[in-house]
Amino acid sequence: MFPTDFLNRLLGRPTKKELRKAALKSFEELLKKHVARTKSHFPTMASHWNKLLLPDILAFSTSAIDEGLRKSIPGGHHHYLGRRFSGIYVAVSAIPTANLSLAKSFFSEGYTRFVDVLLNEAGYTAGDCDLAHWILCFGEEQQIVHLTFLPAFDLLKSQDSNTRAVWAQDLMTEAEKQQKGIA
Repeated sequence: MFPTDFLNRLLGRPTKKELRKAALKSFEELLKKHVARTKSHFPTMASHWNKLLLPDILAFSTSAIDEGLRKSIPGGHHHYLGRRFSGIYVAVSAIPTANLSLAKSFFSEGYTRFVDVLLNEAGYTAGDCDLAHWILCFGEEQQIVHLTFLPAFDLLKSQDSNTRAVWAQDLMTEAEKQQKGIA
């Protein structure tokens, strides 16, 4: 029996490695587009958004999406990875549905409660890092990316009204939105 990649090359089809590389590039472009949209809504926080595009952070984020997809698809569950970088903790979730009502159900205690877990993992209460949480909701035909971004705790307490928390509001309940002053 011949190895699959050998047969694919022989037949002119992409190999598994080539398919994975294309998927990572696709995820990267999805994140870059989201950052560009976020910059247009919150231009005064550009330095924060630019952190998300640093090569090591972008590479981690795209790889975490790839791993999250591979782990969440078979079991139909939420998978996430987080990692601390200089001045920022980045977490990436993969949720196997693009339906927002169903996506919310993957955060059984609520989205803000899940963010509390991430904050604890990041050591956020020390106030020395930002927290970014990418959430990829995906279905057979659609991929939707969401972002929650919480600037370092001490920045939120500063007098700078241009620095604010940005929440993935589509994943929050109405009660959570009211609690955060979003509703």
